[in-house]
Amino acid sequence: MLNKLLVIGCMCLALGSVAAASTLSWQNGPIMGVNVDASVSGQLTIDTNSGPITIPQYSGADPSMTVFYYTPNVSCGSGCLYDPSMYVWAASAVNVDLTSTYDYTGVWTFLGTPGNPTYDIDFPDNTWGPSGFTVAELYSSIGQFWNTDAGPWSYTETWTGISGPDTGASITSTRDFELVPTPEPTSVLLLLSGTLCLAGLRRRKA
Repeated sequence: MLNKLLVIGCMCLALGSVAAASTLSWQNGPIMGVNVDASVSGQLTIDTNSGPITIPQYSGADPSMTVFYYTPNVSCGSGCLYDPSMYVWAASAVNVDLTSTYDYTGVWTFLGTPGNPTYDIDFPDNTWGPSGFTVAELYSSIGQFWNTDAGPWSYTETWTGISGPDTGASITSTRDFELVPTPEPTSVLLLLSGTLCLAGLRRRKA
């Protein structure tokens, strides 16, 4: 059976030759959206309901998306259907120390619905630094959702200092979102014809 497709990437941004230790903290994110552009060095652009949001140092209202729509209409075997084109993305920017080393993890969790138990898809135990940079940017996506994946989800990202001045420091952020299936065109036509039929019956009774 088809597996979920997970994509991750990590970038860095130089902010001069600052030598003092910095505190591990969120500069932005995780911000949830439908696409990430990492083609410009030193920044990420993520598409949200508020339009394209560029990080790091985004300071507007919280743009993170909480509802994502998908159309599972391609067979993946044994009654399974999936959407091959829809992905949920997360992008973050983290303040880091120039000389510290960090472990970072991301976990995508399906929180479960009746008959469909919870499960996790994660990228564990990745290492960042020492890098000579003061901002680390991380992006991750998950896609190829099945028809049974509709319901509540969450994304949790954690950074932990494992050497250097930030040893033992840790930050975690969790974003909740909903995955909602859209009806196929044939289902929409059937629903529309049923509505018209009911309207005709009501006119006859009037």
